[in-house]
This record gives sequence, structure tokens and C-alpha cells, in this order.
Amino acid sequence: MCREEALDVTSLLNEKDSFSNLKLLATIKEIAPTKQCDDDACLGVSDFAKKYFPSGEVYLNEENIFWKVLGSRRITSQRPASYNPIKIYKGIKEIGKRQSAKGVEGNLKGEGIVQGGIIIFGPSGNVEYVYQEKTGYEIPRDDIISVLDRIVGE
Repeated sequence: MCREEALDVTSLLNEKDSFSNLKLLATIKEIAPTKQCDDDACLGVSDFAKKYFPSGEVYLNEENIFWKVLGSRRITSQRPASYNPIKIYKGIKEIGKRQSAKGVEGNLKGEGIVQGGIIIFGPSGNVEYVYQEKTGYEIPRDDIISVLDRIVGE
């Protein structure tokens, strides 16, 4: 999901001229080599940065500080929206269609069960907004735009 979220956050900055001076930063949990990948091409960090987060900078969060602030959550700790296998299957198919329509592809390498989110800092460095990723759901665009409007003074 992080690829879709990164693409969506990046696209938000293009919605208003007043957002053009805002800075995007992403943190990642790991870099190659890992148990699954010997190099970056396999893990896909540069692919993530170029395709899905081109307006921002990507940093390694070695001590997982941001992940801890976001609740140290994993997909396995999220309660499913349904226990009905047909609904689960349909939900997964809908996510796939949505991501495909946006051109989002994943390589399923790396730490895929970690849930992240979005932290928005104001000009003074104070936290203005926190969104904890909800697997399968799109980011709350309207909420984020409202916070960004407030930050840039609109």
C-alpha cells in the first residue's frame, strides 16, 4: 500500500499552487541487502522513489522512530473488515483494480506487513496531523488538503 499512498500524497501537491513549496519526506524501514534481496534493484527502493515519490526525498529510518510514533503497527494486528472469505476476496480484487488504474505495481519484496502512515509537520516543526495507514483504504485526501491549506495560510 505504501506505493499507492506515496503516489497519492505526491499528487496532492499538484492540486494547488500554494502547495508547491511544501517538502515531502518518506522514511523506509530497510535497504538492501535483506533476507529476500541482495541489491536495491530487487528490493525496489529506487523504483519507489522514482515512480511513486518523485517530488520527495526518501530516508532510511534505521531506528524506526517514525514507525513507532505511528503505533508500531503491522497488518496482522489490524482487525479485518469482514471474516467472510467472499468479501475478503472481493476487497482484494477492488484494491488491485484501484492500484492498477493508478499504475501502481508492487514487487512484494521487503517488510510488507508493516503499516505506516502520514505525519504532517508545520513550519515550526510541530506535528499538525497524523494518519495511521489503514490497509486497503485510500488516504483521507480532504483531511490532508485541509491541514495543508491551514499550514500555507489559505
